Amino acid sequence: MEQEDIANADVDTLRSRVEELQKEKNEMEKDFAQKRGKFKEIFLAKEEELRKEHQKRGEYQQTVDSLQKQVQTLQAEVDDLKTTNTILETTKQDEVDEIRRKCQEEIASLQAIMKEAARDASQATASKYESRFEEERSRWSRYQEKMEQQLQELKEKMAEPKEESVLASVAKSLRMVSMGASPSSTTTSTSTSLSTEDENLEAHMKKAQEEAEMLRSVVMPMEKEITSLKEKLRLSQDRIRELEGRPRAATVSDPTSVEVPTVDTGIRASTSEVLLKEGEDLGEKVRELNHYLEVEKSSRTDLEMYVAVLNTQKTVLQEDADKLRSELHDVCRLLEEEKRKHAELKKTWELANDQFLESQRLMLADLKRMSGVLSEEQQRQVQELQKQDAEREAQQKRIQQLQQMRDEQERLQQQQQSTPRAKELVGEQSDSSATSTPTQEVKSQATTTSSLSPPAVVKSQLSSSKTSLGSSSARSSTASISTQKSEESAHSPSTEEAIIRRTQSSSCIEGDTLNVGSMSLLERPKSAENLASSQSSEEFGPFVSGDEDRVSQLSFTLTEAQQKAITAQTPENEEVQTLVAAAKASSSEPSASMVGKRLVSDKEWEWLQQEVKAAREKLGRPCDMCSNYEQQLQNVQESEKDVRDTMAKLQSDLEREQKNREKREKNMEELEESVKNAGQDAQQQLTYFTFKHEESEKFLTDVRQQFLRWQNDTTEQMKLLVESREQVYNELQRLQRENDSLQGKYTLHKSLQQSEGFVMPQGLEELQTLISRYRQNILTVKTSAEHMEDKLRSEIMFLKDRVKAEQVAKDNIEETLSSDLDVARDEMVKLQNIKTDYDKEKTEKTELEAKLNELQQSKKSIETKSKQVITALQQQVEELTALKTKLEAEVRDLRVKIQGLQADLDNSEAVQRDFVKLSQSLQVQLENIRQSENEVRWQHEEDATGCHQCKQPFQPKKKATKHHCRHCGKIFCNDCLSKSVQSGPNMRPSKVCDVCYTILVNDSAPYFSTTPPTTA
Repeated sequence: MEQEDIANADVDTLRSRVEELQKEKNEMEKDFAQKRGKFKEIFLAKEEELRKEHQKRGEYQQTVDSLQKQVQTLQAEVDDLKTTNTILETTKQDEVDEIRRKCQEEIASLQAIMKEAARDASQATASKYESRFEEERSRWSRYQEKMEQQLQELKEKMAEPKEESVLASVAKSLRMVSMGASPSSTTTSTSTSLSTEDENLEAHMKKAQEEAEMLRSVVMPMEKEITSLKEKLRLSQDRIRELEGRPRAATVSDPTSVEVPTVDTGIRASTSEVLLKEGEDLGEKVRELNHYLEVEKSSRTDLEMYVAVLNTQKTVLQEDADKLRSELHDVCRLLEEEKRKHAELKKTWELANDQFLESQRLMLADLKRMSGVLSEEQQRQVQELQKQDAEREAQQKRIQQLQQMRDEQERLQQQQQSTPRAKELVGEQSDSSATSTPTQEVKSQATTTSSLSPPAVVKSQLSSSKTSLGSSSARSSTASISTQKSEESAHSPSTEEAIIRRTQSSSCIEGDTLNVGSMSLLERPKSAENLASSQSSEEFGPFVSGDEDRVSQLSFTLTEAQQKAITAQTPENEEVQTLVAAAKASSSEPSASMVGKRLVSDKEWEWLQQEVKAAREKLGRPCDMCSNYEQQLQNVQESEKDVRDTMAKLQSDLEREQKNREKREKNMEELEESVKNAGQDAQQQLTYFTFKHEESEKFLTDVRQQFLRWQNDTTEQMKLLVESREQVYNELQRLQRENDSLQGKYTLHKSLQQSEGFVMPQGLEELQTLISRYRQNILTVKTSAEHMEDKLRSEIMFLKDRVKAEQVAKDNIEETLSSDLDVARDEMVKLQNIKTDYDKEKTEKTELEAKLNELQQSKKSIETKSKQVITALQQQVEELTALKTKLEAEVRDLRVKIQGLQADLDNSEAVQRDFVKLSQSLQVQLENIRQSENEVRWQHEEDATGCHQCKQPFQPKKKATKHHCRHCGKIFCNDCLSKSVQSGPNMRPSKVCDVCYTILVNDSAPYFSTTPPTTA
C-alpha cells in the first residue's frame, strides 16, 4: 500500500506538471494569435526603410573613419601617460614588497624564539610535576598493598582455631564463602557500575553455575551434619529420660540407698545445662543453615527461570530464521522471473530500435541527395543557418544545465523533507526487515534508476523535439507528455513495457520525437538523438530556423472553452491509465500472467511502418509558399545582420572613446589626491602609533603585576599542599606503629600460650568450666577483632578519600597554574608583536616622508604637462560630445526600425508554425479516430472520474452530470456535450462531442477553426 501511495503521488506530480506546461502553451498561443495579422503590411513598409538605411550607412562610415583617426592620436598621448604612471607604481610596489618581506622575516624569527622558550618551559614543568606525582602514587600504592596484606593475615590468624570440629569447619567454609562473595560482589558491583553494558550472556551463566556449585558443596555436608546432630540430640534426650527414671526405681526398691539420688540429681542438673546450651547452639546453627538453603533455592529458581527464557528466545529465533529462509527463496524466484521478463523486453525494444535507425538512415540518404541538388549559394545559406542553430542549441544547453541544477536542488530539498517519513517507515518495518531485504533491494535499484533516468530522458527528448521541429510547439508538447508518462512507468518494469508499447503504436505518425523519447528509456539514447538532430537541421532547412528563444519567451492565454477542448482526455490517455492500473496489480501479484493486456500486433506494426514511409515522403517535398517565405526571411535576416554589425561597431567606438576620456580624467584626479593624502596619512600614522605605544606600555605593566599576583597565589597553594601532605604522612606513621604493637602483642601471647603447659581435665565439671572459659575468651577476642577490623577499615577508607581529595585539589591547582601560564605567555607574545609593529610603523613613516618629497617634486612636473594635455583633450571632448549626440539620435531611430522588423519576423515565423501545427494536429486526430475503430467505444460511468474534454471532476453521488457521446461513447460534462446530430429513421437528436460533430456534419466548420488545434 505504501508503494502504491508513493506511485500515486508521483503520478499526481507528473499530472500537475503536464497541466502547468499546457497552461504555458495556451498563454503563448494566445499572445501569438494577437500578433499574426500585422506581418504583411509591416513587411513592405520595412523594406523601403531598409533601402534608406543603406544610404545613410555610407555617410556614417565616412564619419567613423574620421573619428578613428582622432582616436589614434589620443591613444598615443594616453599611452605616454600610462607608461609614466606604471613606472611610478612599479617602483613604489617594489619598495613596499621589500619592507613587508623584512617585517615578515623578523616576525617569523621572533615567533620561533617564543615557541622554543614556551616549549622548553612547559617540558621542564611537566617533567618536574610528573616525576613528583609518580613517586607519590607509587609510594601510596605500596603502602596500600602492605596494609591489605596485613589485614588479610590478621583475618586468617583470627579464623584459625586449634581444634576444628565438623561444625567449626562448616562455619569456616561459610565464612570463606561469604568473604569470597563479598569482595567479588563489591568488585563486580564496581565493575558493573562502570561497564554494565559490556556483560554478555555466557559470563552470567558461568558465574551462576559456579555459585550454584559452591553453595551445593557447602550445603551438602551441612545437611549431613544436621542429621547427625539431630540423631545425637534424640539419643541425649533418651538418655536423660532414662536417667530421670532410674532414681524413682531405686527409691522404691532399695530404701537404704539415700545418697545416690543427690549424686544423680547433681549430675542430671549439670548434664541438662550442658545439653540445653548445646541445643541452643544447634538451633542457631540450624537456623543459619535454613537461611542459606533458602538463599540457594531462590538463586536456583532464578537460574531455572533465566534458562527457560533463553530456551524460548532460541525457539522463537529459530522459527524466524526458517520463515526468513522460505521468504528469501520466494524472493529469489520472483527476481529470476523479473530478470527473464526484462531480458525479453530488452530484445523486443532492440529490434524496434534497429528498425527505427534503419528508417532514419533512409531519410538521411534522401536528404543528402536533396542537398546535392542545391546550388553553392543555397548551400552557403544552409551552412550559415546551421551555425546559427548550433549557437542557439548551445544557449539552450546552458539553459537546460541551469534548469538541471535547479531541479537537483529541489530534489535534494524534497529528499531532506522525506527523510523523517522514511525513518518512520523503517521503524515500522524493522520486525520484517530480514524477510523483505532482497525484494527491497531489487525495487530500490529499479526506483533509483527510474528516478535518475527520467529527468535526463525528458531533457533529451525536449532538446531533440526542438531541433527536429523548430518552432512547432504542438509536437514538443506531445514529447513532454510522453516523457512524463515514461516517468510514471519507471516505477515498475511491466508498466514501463505497456506504456512504451502503447505510445509507440499510437504516436508513430507524429514524427520521430516520440520514438526518440521512448527509445531513451533503453540503451541507445545517443544514436536516436543524434539522428533526430541531424534530420532537423537538414530536413526543415531555413524556414524552421527562426529565433526560438524569442518565441519561447512569448506568453499565450486561452479561453475557458479552448482549455476544455485542449485538456480533454483522449482514448489513448484512458488506455494508458488502465495499463498503469494493470501493471500495479501485476506488481502486487508477481505470478499474474500477461493475459488481458493489449499489445501491438504484426499487422499494426506493418501498417505503422507504411505510415512512417508516407510521412517521410511528404516531409521531403517542401511547398512553393515555404520556399518564398524562406527567400524573404533570408533577405530580411541578411539586411538586419548588416545593420546590427554597423550599429555594434559604432556603439563600441563611442564606448571606447568615452572610457578613454574617463580614464584620463581619473588618472589626473588620482595623482592630485594621492599627493594630498600621503601627507595626511603620514601625520595620522604618527599620532596613532604614539598612542598605541603608550597603551602597550600600560598593558605590559598590568600584565607584570597580574603575573606576580598569580605567582604568589600558587606559592601559597603549594605550601598548603605540603602541610596537608605532612599531616597525612604523620597519620600513616601512627597507624604503622599501632600495627607493629599489635603484631608484637600477638606474638607474645602466642609464645606464652605455647610455653604454658596444658592439662587435660579429668572430670565432666572441669571440662565444662574449661569449655565455658574458652567460649568466653573466644567471644571477647572475636568482638575485639571485629572492633579493630571496623576501625582499621574506616581509617583506610578515610585515608583513601583524603588522598583522592588531595589529588583532585592538586590537579585543579595544576590546571589553574597551567592556564595562568598560558595566558601570561599569550600576553607576552602580544606585547612583542605590538613592539615589532611599532618599530615597523616607525620605519615606514620615515620612508613615506622621503617618498612624499619625491612625489611632490614629480607632481609639479606632471601638473605642467597635464595642463597642456587637458586643454587639448577638452577641445576633443567637445567635438566628440556633439558627434555623440548626433549618433545617439540615429541609433535610437535604427533601434525603433529594428524592433518593427523583429515583430514582422516573429509574425512570419508564427504563420509558418500555424501551417505545421495544423497538419500535425490533423494527423494526430486521424490516428486517434483510426485507433478507436479497434477497441470498444462505450465507456462505463464507473470508469470516468472527470470530463473527457475539460477534465472537470464529477461529483461521486450525482450520476446526472455524466453524459455519453452517442458516436464515440466517451463521457463528457453537460457544457462540453452541447451539440447534437439527427440520426436514425426517426431523425432523433443525439448529443455528440465537437470532434464527432465535425466528422458527422459535412457542412459544419472544423472544430479547430475557432480554437487552436491540439496534439494531446
